[in-house]
Amino acid sequence: TTCIAVGQNAYYVTTDGADWSAYAISASLRDVDCASSLYCALVAAGGRTFSLANLTTLTEDAAVSGAGDVTQVDCIPSTTTCFYAGTGGKAWKTGDAAAVDIDAGREITGISCSSTTACFAVDYQGYIVRYASGWGVPSKALGGTQLVGVSCPDSICFAADTSASRIGRWNGAAWSLGDPIDAYTGATRVSCASSTFCMAGDQAGRISRWDGSTWTPSAPLGRRYTINALDCLSTSFCVAASSSGEVFMWDGASW
Repeated sequence: TTCIAVGQNAYYVTTDGADWSAYAISASLRDVDCASSLYCALVAAGGRTFSLANLTTLTEDAAVSGAGDVTQVDCIPSTTTCFYAGTGGKAWKTGDAAAVDIDAGREITGISCSSTTACFAVDYQGYIVRYASGWGVPSKALGGTQLVGVSCPDSICFAADTSASRIGRWNGAAWSLGDPIDAYTGATRVSCASSTFCMAGDQAGRISRWDGSTWTPSAPLGRRYTINALDCLSTSFCVAASSSGEVFMWDGASW
């Protein structure tokens, strides 16, 4: 099991799920996403982006005009095409010469793409922007929500609403907002391995599991801090991190 984490002036790799190796880099890394074990993309403060091949060869990408600061990256699985989001509503994809404002200057809080037609960016004001051979017009398809993350495992996508601990769902044609995933605090992250398996974290250290029809919350994990990072590779492997620095792993049965 291989995982990558990023931090201040370093990225970290584990190939066994237990021991981590640190690799120094002169950059304040913000986010990472891997399209496969052969290709990952990393982003850093100052609008810098990097490509990581075979977990060992790190190359800084050419600067993108107008990118500004970059905060998010998501790669289409099994490709080297990635989508990036920065401050001021800016976004671009691999190969673009310039970034464009897709969200009227609003801060993008999540971006996820399973293909060039199932690709969405969301913001805290509840706007959703779709990419389908080009960026569309921002819309409040889920009403008065505060969106803090989005996950598109296939043609179906899920978005986390922190205002009421709800998860919005794109069915391939339209968005709809479900019931609260738990009775506690706002959702903070969502990650899906498929349209019938997702995990969503909240502000009290709980992680709820989606089975294709219902959400089931866990007991609070660790010291009950906010879940601020979450990624699911399969139904038997997820990793979550809390704001206290604790890391949790899902083995298919429990955290």
